Amino acid sequence: MAGAGRGGDLTPDAHLAALAVANSGTISSQDADFSRFHGVRWINPCASSTCPQTEDGVMENMSEQQLTSVERTLTSALLAWSAASVAVGATVTVAGRSSASDEVMAFGRQTAAWGAVDALIAGGGVLSRRRRGPLSGDEADKKIRSLRTLLLVNAAADVGYIAGGALLIARGRRGRKTLRMSMGDGAAIAIQGAFLLVLDLSQARQLP
Repeated sequence: MAGAGRGGDLTPDAHLAALAVANSGTISSQDADFSRFHGVRWINPCASSTCPQTEDGVMENMSEQQLTSVERTLTSALLAWSAASVAVGATVTVAGRSSASDEVMAFGRQTAAWGAVDALIAGGGVLSRRRRGPLSGDEADKKIRSLRTLLLVNAAADVGYIAGGALLIARGRRGRKTLRMSMGDGAAIAIQGAFLLVLDLSQARQLP
């Protein structure tokens, strides 16, 4: 054991190494310092990269892994939906303009606008996750509770979007508008709300 040095950080390791040698045991640890002790059988349980890691190679705890998984699903799904919404919205708006249909144009404009907002929200989530350092178990659990609460609050708002869209459709059929929005606006809002409701509730259920 003497050949490994006497640094303060190695003292506890030396004690464990001596116990392992005395009992013919094997040390399982990610601490590479154990390799410095002669005669000690040491294995790194994560040497095969089976342990969860961040993009920087820092080990994640299980709670952080679950949190990151849900966050990535949310942002990737929202980005994909936003791109589709902008593309479809722009196409429908052009088609509505060509056919001189105010309702079709309203649907297209509303869809594209929601897509743009969704892209901003998803982009903000990606930036926030990249700037965040590794979390301790308690920090990850706190983040999970906060995210679950946010998703459930968002789900309640999504129900409101669906109801608001349905109201606009109903009033539009009677020839009425609310806040200058028509049936086309209502249909777009209801569709966006339905997608977000499914996304928010499904990911809230994935959190431990």
